[in-house]
Order: sequence, then C-alpha cells, then structure tokens
Amino acid sequence: MDSACNFEFSEKIDAKCCQRDTEAVGFYGFLLPPRSFSVNGAMHALDPCAPLELGRRCLFGYDTFQILGANPEEEMHAMGFIGKEQGKMVSISLPTSPPLMQPARVNDDAENEPVFYHRLFHKYAEAIPQGIWELTHYLENRPRFRALRRLGRSCVQTEAALAGAMADTTAVPWLALRWRERGNGVFRSFVNLGARDGILEDPLAPLLLDPQREDMLAVGVEMDPDICQLHRANLPHVRLLCTQISKDTMPEIIGALPRSFQKVRNSSFWRPRLDVLKVDLDGADCDIALSFLSSVPAKLVVLEVFDGLPPPLRFALHEHAKLASWGHLTIWGCSLSYQVHMLRPLGYNLIWYGAGNAIYVHRSVASQLGLFRLDEVDCYVKNVIMAMWPSGRRMRRWFYEEPLNETFLDAQRSVERHLKGRPYTLKV
Repeated sequence: MDSACNFEFSEKIDAKCCQRDTEAVGFYGFLLPPRSFSVNGAMHALDPCAPLELGRRCLFGYDTFQILGANPEEEMHAMGFIGKEQGKMVSISLPTSPPLMQPARVNDDAENEPVFYHRLFHKYAEAIPQGIWELTHYLENRPRFRALRRLGRSCVQTEAALAGAMADTTAVPWLALRWRERGNGVFRSFVNLGARDGILEDPLAPLLLDPQREDMLAVGVEMDPDICQLHRANLPHVRLLCTQISKDTMPEIIGALPRSFQKVRNSSFWRPRLDVLKVDLDGADCDIALSFLSSVPAKLVVLEVFDGLPPPLRFALHEHAKLASWGHLTIWGCSLSYQVHMLRPLGYNLIWYGAGNAIYVHRSVASQLGLFRLDEVDCYVKNVIMAMWPSGRRMRRWFYEEPLNETFLDAQRSVERHLKGRPYTLKV
C-alpha cells in the first residue's frame, strides 16, 4: 500500500506480520500470527498496548493494526514511533505490540550514546507491509494454527522481563545479581568459549569487568590471533588461550582450570565449582559444550541457539576438520530442543530463553537461584525468534501447520541442501 492506514482486527489476529516465503531471507521477530505480545503470552498489564493502556497511541494495538508503505522506517519516524538513529540501531519512541524492538541497553548508562540490542530493521527482518497477506492466510487456516503442546511448566519469564533481561547481555548480569542477592556470594569463575574481544556483545563482559571480583578465575578461548590481541588489551586479567576450540584441544582448555573444578565421580553431594560457562562458536557448539561439561560442570551454562529449526526438531552441526574454514553458514550450532535434551542427563534445566540465546542452571544449585524450569516448546511460542534461515513463513508451517512427519522430511531436505554433506544430526 502506498500510504499508512488502519483497520479493525480485534478477535482476528493479535500480532506482527510477516514477509513472503523465501529461503533467501531469515526471520527476526515473533513467530506467531495468532498471539499478541505479553510477558507470558497473554494480554498483560506489562504490555504497553494492553487493554488497560488502550488510551496510548500504538502502532500495533489490540484493536488496530497499522499497515505501512514502501518506506516503513521513514513513515514510523514521521509518526513518532521511532527516534534517533544510533549507528545501525534505532530507538523506539512510542509503544508497539508486539514490540518492534526491545530497547534493552547493552552499554553502560554513563555512556552518552545508547546502544540497543535489537535492531529495528536489518537484512534478515521480515517486512511489515505483508501483514494483510499474513492475516488472510491465518483466517483461512485458523484450525491448523495449533502449536505443539507439551506437558509441564509453561515459559513464565516475568521476573526477567521486569528486570529488562530480554537479551543474553542483560540476562547473565541479572542472574548473577539474583544469585548474590539470594545469599550465595558473587560469581568468580568463568569460561568463555568463543571469547572474541571479550567485550562487544559478550554476556560475560559486565561480570568480567566487575571490580568486586578481585579473586576472579577466568579463562577465555579465541582462535583468531588479531582478535586475541584485542581481548588481551581489553581483559588482561583473563587467561586467554589463542587456539581453535575442538574436542582435540579440550584437554588443554580444561587443563587451564584447577583440578578441583573437574567432576568427582560417584559423589551424590558434588556441586559445580565453575560458576559460568559460555559457548558461542557459530559452529559445532553443542559438541563442544557437551565435551566440556562432561568433565567440568558449571552452575550456569549460556548457549547460543539456532532458532530456525523449532521444537521438537533436534538439530546440531557436528565438529569437522574443515569446519573453521567453511566460512559463514546460514545453519550452525544447535536448536533449542537439542540443547534441552542434551543437557538434561547432565543435570541442567532451561531457565531463560530469548532471541537466539538460552541459559541453563545445574539442578544441584537451582533452588539457590529460585527460578523454575521452562518448557522449550512454550518458550519458542512466546519469545522473539532470530534465525538467518529459513523464512518466517516456512518456520510457521513447520511449527503450526504441517504434520510432524512432513515437517521433519521437509526440514531434512532443506538442511541437506544448505549444509551440502557437512555432518549434522536432525531428529525428533
């Protein structure tokens, strides 16, 4: 449409729209057509456009849905919904539901220019003007839009939302603060696999820079020599191993930690000594996490999630000698269900999930953190999804519409086309 317009859609669809079905474009946003945004997946007072707040102007409200033209960013700026651009980021000036961007800052409040975690528009984002098509498709196929359900606790993350912990860069410091406030002391031991420069968009950075942790024990691993130099300049107190991360180098990585951190076999009273493990490799992440945790468990485990393959599909890219030289992949790491099922036998529960990242706690210390185990299916329903591949339309088919066996076969064919013989696991 050439200009913005409004139309009533109460009781029809309460969510953001989506783009055409193409494998060339990934997805960034809420996956569901039939559910409005809130903290727990239902209308809630914390939703800026909930019924209690209908007097406020909203781009996507409970009763209206604003369709934008060919230049949505310019139109939203003219209407006052988005504010000043900060580099490649933009700030939200007025509320939207579901939110176009969670304006969670990832830099210090004392800095002049705020940096927000979620970009409003980027090359992987789905376009707003396709909303009418998505609405029509949903209305015509309403009976088939039924997300997989599973018995167990729902994905309730109210406390995280109230604390602004909507990204891993804010969730990890929030969990560390919660741990301390509940009388457990301060996290002082960290392992960062895929450390990069130790600062930029790293969820461990606020903890590694905290002066209260004077007796800190921290190990970082990064394979790029140039980036290793930046890491050493940024975090000189962190022991950095500049080496490729693989199963073959795992003994060297584990050897950088005290032997007391290694698991004591046949001990029912043993608790993890390592506080936090973070793995972000854009490669065989789950293979590496499993190899490390089998010897050295941690209280908290922070993993990047490949969101493109929804529950209950369990996908993982596996280690290979040429993995580091393959370049950028649209499919990498491992899916949420793969992580949950891999970590459960090791004693871990999912306690936080959002925008391509997940955090797990060891059951031996879960009560000290005071957060419930989350169900990965319900979390996928209610959270922002971030995937470079496939398109949102394809993911919605897989998650809502197609029978599970058809979803599995279609996903398998698609994965094989993209990975071209590279080793992976895909199962239900």
